[in-house]
Amino acid sequence: QPSHVPPSDLSSLLTFDINARDGTTKRYKSTLSTYDRYGYTAIFGDGGHFIGYAKWDMVNRCLNSTVYYEDGEVGGEPMVVRAKKDASNRKKDIIYVGSYVFNEEEN
Repeated sequence: QPSHVPPSDLSSLLTFDINARDGTTKRYKSTLSTYDRYGYTAIFGDGGHFIGYAKWDMVNRCLNSTVYYEDGEVGGEPMVVRAKKDASNRKKDIIYVGSYVFNEEEN
């Protein structure tokens, strides 16, 4: 399992062979983009609520980072919000992660 893959080396990791049921091998090139390299999952707490979210690196197959909500806050499933295209019609290298967060003490 690689520990870190520089963005310039991603293309070699995104091509893979699959052994088909008929005994042949098929080569596929992934459509995984830099925006889809990471996946996000909610972190389930002891009280039965989501208490944060985890960022997973899908290429290196490891946990990248975690975000925990403040004490008294619970949230929903994280959602990826893509950055708008810039003036040259290219996507910015920015994504946002959104989630409904409820503060049990204030609300």
